[in-house]
Amino acid sequence: MKILLITLSIIPFFLFGQTQWTQKTNVPDNLGGATGFSIGNYGYLGLGWNPFSVKNFYKYDTVANSWAFVNVFPGTAVGYAEGFSVNGKGYLAVGQNTSALDEVWEYNPTLNNWIQKANFPGGIRTEAASFVIGNKAYLGTGSGTGGASKDFYEFDPALNTWVQKTNYLGGRVWGATGFSIGNKGYLGLGSDSVGNSLTTFYEYNPTTNSWVQKANFPGVGRVRSVSFSLNGKGYIGCGNDLNAVSLNDFYEYNPLSNSWTQVSSLSTLPRQNGVSFVINNAAYVGTGADQGSPYYNDFWKFTSGVSAGIHELNTNNCLVNVTNQDFLKTVECSFNIKSTTIYDLLGKIVFKATKENSSNVEIPELTKGLYLLVIEGDNNVTISKKIVIN
Repeated sequence: MKILLITLSIIPFFLFGQTQWTQKTNVPDNLGGATGFSIGNYGYLGLGWNPFSVKNFYKYDTVANSWAFVNVFPGTAVGYAEGFSVNGKGYLAVGQNTSALDEVWEYNPTLNNWIQKANFPGGIRTEAASFVIGNKAYLGTGSGTGGASKDFYEFDPALNTWVQKTNYLGGRVWGATGFSIGNKGYLGLGSDSVGNSLTTFYEYNPTTNSWVQKANFPGVGRVRSVSFSLNGKGYIGCGNDLNAVSLNDFYEYNPLSNSWTQVSSLSTLPRQNGVSFVINNAAYVGTGADQGSPYYNDFWKFTSGVSAGIHELNTNNCLVNVTNQDFLKTVECSFNIKSTTIYDLLGKIVFKATKENSSNVEIPELTKGLYLLVIEGDNNVTISKKIVIN
């Protein structure tokens, strides 16, 4: 394997371009409490209410900006379900009809069919939160037989098994939201068992099976918000506040600085229970309802990329070494490195290391592809390097 180092530059800070919402073709149904996921270049969305239970499922084509009917979901008509994708398959888990459910279903886009999988082991559950790390999905919290819950589980689709993990550190909550960035999961907000709308936010490490509290969400506490991750950042917005008032504000979370920044709001329509998924370098958000009704079918594209107009200065302050085995081994700088992060083309973190009082950091072997290496130093500069491995 060979590595081609394209550029090395020093910039005062790591800038991302302005966030932007662009309206796309409406979803065929007006839906509240729907769910969705993305597989490859397509998004999938359906179920929920309008106000009656809906079992239709649709596929969104980003190139044609069009929707196509996929099929009728064979399970119980469900709203507030968790949707995620792993290894080219889509999954719907838990949710509610007249009561909460524990069902889990797998969608195969090649066969265009659904197969029921092992039930969620925490019992019936609705308004839970989930995220995907690698080839595993993680799901927990929500409202079950005993009310708000804090239990948390790992789902392995390949083995069709669930394993209980460390309880959510934020306690018993329902209506929380989650996303993943690189090899960490993030979960927060929601309502506790006595009705408080929360702003607390936590990071989950699957390697250590542990939670760490992070910076609180800066907006008002809320339930039924929408979230996603893009370009190494997390985004949370919309939802209902303590007084059941629907919202449309959006915030960006930076895991490198553990900080939040408000970004542009989603349209002028406040909403709860929207659906989101990410395809390539953009997120898509739509549907939902304002305090239960009316039900929406509008659909929006969200972009936030690296600014093209950053002034760059050539520098030799850092050196990337290649070993005899022809893979990236160490980064050495003339200053102490605070953090080293590698992003893939989708903006996902594939490697991150934090070291103090050290001018070098070891980098693991990477698969073929284009990466962005970002080094933060203790001298208030950030160095970026594009890396092509072929």
